[in-house]
Amino acid sequence: MSKELDAYLSRLPQRVTDNIFLIWRSKYQQDDNLLSMEDLENSLNLNPVGLPSRLSETAKFSSPLIYNQVMRECILCTHKSLAILRSIVRDLSSGQQTYSDVSAYLANMLMGRAICLFLGIWFSPCKVNNDYYLIDLFFKKPTGYESRAFNIKNFRMNHEVLWKLFIELMKNTQGSHITPQIISFISTVKPSDFALHRNHLQYSYHNWTFDDLCKDDEVGCEWFTEYQFNLALDFQNFSSHANKLLLLELLNFFIELFKPIAVMPELKHHLELFEENLNSFKNWI
Repeated sequence: MSKELDAYLSRLPQRVTDNIFLIWRSKYQQDDNLLSMEDLENSLNLNPVGLPSRLSETAKFSSPLIYNQVMRECILCTHKSLAILRSIVRDLSSGQQTYSDVSAYLANMLMGRAICLFLGIWFSPCKVNNDYYLIDLFFKKPTGYESRAFNIKNFRMNHEVLWKLFIELMKNTQGSHITPQIISFISTVKPSDFALHRNHLQYSYHNWTFDDLCKDDEVGCEWFTEYQFNLALDFQNFSSHANKLLLLELLNFFIELFKPIAVMPELKHHLELFEENLNSFKNWI
């Protein structure tokens, strides 16, 4: 990990969900064509004014459309996760339990990104003017929140670092939506835990978890129907379906965050689609 990102994470300021809701409602501009607007990365490449240099490392940053652009990418990440979720439901209904956990890992990663974006953290997937950047929309100062950009030089976010960022961000977020179960989970899970089953399957010649390699297995659902919604997930046990259950939790958590700001018609529309997919997942059996 780069020292620049380490430095940012070491002083990641506390944020409060109620304050974030207020800022989203005041800064987001109604846009029926939100998903068609220019992405933030391209905007920054075309107009990098205000981004900090490698020497200065960080600077207060503002852009007229940045809140809409971050919200757009938050919503797109969620829809991408839901598209994968629908394929997971089809696989589970057909008795394909093994590889659907790999799909669930990818869907979880997208939901992790969506939650980070909602909580104000955007990072460039590709270089902007030869450097990578992280932008924090809700960087807390004594005078209130400000948007601030960080130059993280040549460091590109990989999967494990994304999970580290997600964990640290959740640890530094307060509000009624941050339940004791979430606090317990993020206090014990390691960034490397999330991909254990995916790596176990992807990077070996022979590893496979359930009896569905050569033909579909019987549809099993006890792991789902008996789940207590307590985030007591065992990533070390590859037959525990931990990634699928985490997807259920992350989607539910994100929807609860999204509801208070879904006051514009287009945001209400996306919320309805999110809830529809969550209900389909809850009732896939």
